[in-house]
Amino acid sequence: MRRTTFVWMAVVATGWIGVAAAQSIKTDGDVESDGQLVSNVATGTAPLAVASTTMVPSLNADQVDGMEGSDFALDGDLTTVETMLVALQAQVDALGLALVPRTGQATCYDVAGAVTTCGTGIGLGQDGDLQLGVTWPNPRFTKNGDGTVTDNLTALVWLEDANCANGATNWAGALDFANTLFDGSTDHNGGDCGLSDGSVAGQWRLPHLHELHTLVHYELVFPAVPDTAGTGQWSEGDPFSDVVSGYYWTSTSVAASNDTAWEVLISSGNISGSIKTDVTNYVWPVRDAP
Repeated sequence: MRRTTFVWMAVVATGWIGVAAAQSIKTDGDVESDGQLVSNVATGTAPLAVASTTMVPSLNADQVDGMEGSDFALDGDLTTVETMLVALQAQVDALGLALVPRTGQATCYDVAGAVTTCGTGIGLGQDGDLQLGVTWPNPRFTKNGDGTVTDNLTALVWLEDANCANGATNWAGALDFANTLFDGSTDHNGGDCGLSDGSVAGQWRLPHLHELHTLVHYELVFPAVPDTAGTGQWSEGDPFSDVVSGYYWTSTSVAASNDTAWEVLISSGNISGSIKTDVTNYVWPVRDAP
């Protein structure tokens, strides 16, 4: 679990502060103890901040680092900040939130397709104007040096070689290719896709529709894939190799027609469906982070 430590910082000339055991902070900001802390600090010097290394005699300031007790909305009488954070993290985990990332588009267009000014007229409220969603990290990708690339936005691990299958295949072939891929395998068109990541068969898979579509940058075309930083367009080796501006299979079937599966056109980000047996598309395996 990620833990966060809060430190009260201050510059105080001299003194010390004593905190007895079994004290706790109440939701109203009071300090529960046998003897209340009193202060010889002159009136008007609050807010006052206190660090763990600062000793202040008889402290009784109304505010600590500009915050009053009422500013800390604790649910119940928590004895430590860590307890509060553990409870908060549990609530967040229980929600299972899936935050929507930005598309990457930062330009506005009029109805004829010409670039227009964002924030006014037809440029008001467009994606390029608002740019809502989770901000992409920089760098967006990390090239791991073992035949894989980690997406720092989604934590998914992608095969660095986006065309290791050496061409297009039908949907069943795409599933088989991804499902049987592993470190050191030599049954994929005579190659092992450059893997030295320690992966075993069954860890790799064909991405579902939303997973594959996270690679699309809607400010780009041919292909609509960003570079390592996430601020420009992909080029060979930055960070992927052999990205094809064609259709890539996903593992997601089309509900309206179960003999078809969803595909993503990497050149532009378009989504469509194709017959599983009659159409051949490219394959880009993915796996979860270890």
